[in-house]
Amino acid sequence: MRMLVALLLAVVLCVGALAAITIMNVNEWHVQATQPPVKKIAGRDRTSCCKNANIYTAVEDGLNVTYVVVSVPSSRFYTVFVPVLNVSGSGVSAKLFAESVSGSYAGQLNASITLGPNLQVVVSRGTITQQTGTPVTISGQTSFKLSVKIGSSVPVGAEVGRIYTWLYFNYSTAKARQKIVWIVKRLPGQSLHIWDYDSANRIVVRRNVNQNLGSGQSFKVSWFACVSNVTDPSNVGVVLQEVEVLYGSTYDWYSFYYFPSNPAQVWAGGVPVNVDPRQWHNYTIILTRSGNTLTAYFYIDGVLRNTVSSTRISVTVLGVQAGRYDVRNMYDLYIDNVAMRNVNGNIITEDFEDGVDNFFVDTYTSGGNTGKEVG
Repeated sequence: MRMLVALLLAVVLCVGALAAITIMNVNEWHVQATQPPVKKIAGRDRTSCCKNANIYTAVEDGLNVTYVVVSVPSSRFYTVFVPVLNVSGSGVSAKLFAESVSGSYAGQLNASITLGPNLQVVVSRGTITQQTGTPVTISGQTSFKLSVKIGSSVPVGAEVGRIYTWLYFNYSTAKARQKIVWIVKRLPGQSLHIWDYDSANRIVVRRNVNQNLGSGQSFKVSWFACVSNVTDPSNVGVVLQEVEVLYGSTYDWYSFYYFPSNPAQVWAGGVPVNVDPRQWHNYTIILTRSGNTLTAYFYIDGVLRNTVSSTRISVTVLGVQAGRYDVRNMYDLYIDNVAMRNVNGNIITEDFEDGVDNFFVDTYTSGGNTGKEVG
């Protein structure tokens, strides 16, 4: 009997802190392992355009610690992840508590963390200005929302800071907590951010070309683009890349368009292509002229997606651009790794790594809450 009791004790020690142990009598023990009352699951908003998030767990000092690692650009605006992390439970009351902030560039860190409908933690320039919030009852699944903004003095690719928090919850008559560490980094590269947050105004980033395209000549423009946060009730679309041309006195445009009515498609010269423009893709337009025949080639990620030919006696390439002249929508647009070969074969490139946009030097904006920045 002593041998049996010893074996049962060994089993109890192996079960862990979340086991429910019922003593039936001195000779018979039942061990009932239960699931933790609160589970954490990675959210769906983790990678798009100029942001990404990675969620993982690690065991430290006997505790399972959840790490939420996000990378964002330097910007005057907050980058929002929602949901970045989900928690599930059955009638559990929970709240987040901020313990401390650390990091070499923590003074450049601004963040807020919301659980369900309630704001929980606020960090302003590395200082915790709100340590906790109103508890939230978790019935089913509730999500964390993380909003982050970092300063421009943080080196590219560097870790900005860490926010150490505890998720406190009540389960039955017990109180428990789980550790969550939020790590913020600056993205390893810079890109051009174009924003239009004003449905009554507009912005178009542009570079004028003004070159005649003769027979036997070609023109090529290429860049990476990604669009997000589109509000477009009239479905007027966002231009990801466009070449404007002039035939005598007639204007025409060769374009890659995004329409939110088809969120997982790009329109290449009027033809829908099944790629998600909310992720980074390389867009290329090539114009060639043979006699009076003008041909436009549309490539996405190096794959030819459409070809359009027409008869044109004279062709002038006026410029390249992105954005939208129509004033009825709002969006974020990101562009990177620009390359343009003009009709004379001269190549101009821009990767924005010097923090300056030297390519779209003929940008037009009507004002309001529109603009562009490198970050």
